Amino acid sequence: MFFVRVSYYIRKALSNLRAYPLVTGLATATVAFCVFIFCAYLLFLINVTGLLTGVGKTVHLAVYLSDDIDEKQIEEVKDAIISIKEVSEVTFTSKEEALAFLKESFGEQTGVLEGIEDNPLPASFEVALVEGGQTPENTKLVADKIGRMKGVDDVVYPREWLTRFNEFVRFVRAAGVAVGLILSLAAVAVIANTFKLIILSRRQEIEIMKLVGATNSLIKMPVLIEGMLVGLFGSAAALLGLVFLFSYFMDHFYETVSLFVGPVVPAFFSPVMIAAVIGASTLLGIVGSLLSFGRLLKV
Repeated sequence: MFFVRVSYYIRKALSNLRAYPLVTGLATATVAFCVFIFCAYLLFLINVTGLLTGVGKTVHLAVYLSDDIDEKQIEEVKDAIISIKEVSEVTFTSKEEALAFLKESFGEQTGVLEGIEDNPLPASFEVALVEGGQTPENTKLVADKIGRMKGVDDVVYPREWLTRFNEFVRFVRAAGVAVGLILSLAAVAVIANTFKLIILSRRQEIEIMKLVGATNSLIKMPVLIEGMLVGLFGSAAALLGLVFLFSYFMDHFYETVSLFVGPVVPAFFSPVMIAAVIGASTLLGIVGSLLSFGRLLKV
C-alpha cells in the first residue's frame, strides 16, 4: 500500500509539472537563479580565502646571527630551531651569500658597494612555519624562542602586517557567512512566493479534490515532490551554468589574472560540495512548497 501511494504521488507530481509548463519553468528558473547567485558567491569566497591563506603562508622569520658565531654554534642554533614543533623548514644564508645577493640585487649599480672592505652583513636563517601555524600568536611565540638562543642577534618578521592580515582574513570569512545567510533567506522567500503561484494556478483543482474527500496528504504530497524536483532541476541547471562560466574564465582570463595573484589555481566545488548544494536546493524546494501551503491555503 505504501509503495502504491508513493507511486501515485510521483506520477501526480510529474503530471502536474507537465500540465503547467509555464509555472513549472518559472519555478525552476527562480531556483536556478537563486542557487547560481549563491554558489557563484560561495565559489568566489572559497577561492579568495584560499588566495589570502596562501599569501599568509609566505611569511617567514629572518634570524640574524652574531658576527662572532662559529660553524659549530651555527649548527647548534639550526638544530635548536628545527626542534621547535611550529617550524617546518630552515634555510641558512652565509655572510658571503648575503653579500653576493645584495650585489646582484643592485644590478648595474653594484659599484656603490666597491668601497666596502669588510662584509657588514650577518649570516642568517630563513625560518618557515608549519601549515596553519602562521598566526600572529604562533609566529611571536617562535620568534621569542629563537630570540633567546645563544648566538642569535635578532629575529625579524612583519609582525604588524601579519596581525592586520589575519584580521582581514577573519573579516572576509565573517562577511562571507553573513552574506551567505542573507542570500539563503532571500532564496527561501523568493522560492516560497514562486510556489504560491503554483498553488494559485491549481486552486480550483485543489478545492474540487477537497470537496470529493481528498485528504491533506493526498493534496500536499504531490506538490512537495514537485518542490523537490524543481529544486533538483534548478540546482543542476545552476551548477551546469557555473561550470561553463568557470571553464570559460580558466580558458580566457586565468593566465592574465595569475600575473597579479601568483601561481594560485582557482578550484571548483568538490564532489561532496556539489552533492551538498544539490541536496540543500532540493530541501529548499520542499521548504518553499511547504511555506506556500501553510501561509496561503492552510489545507
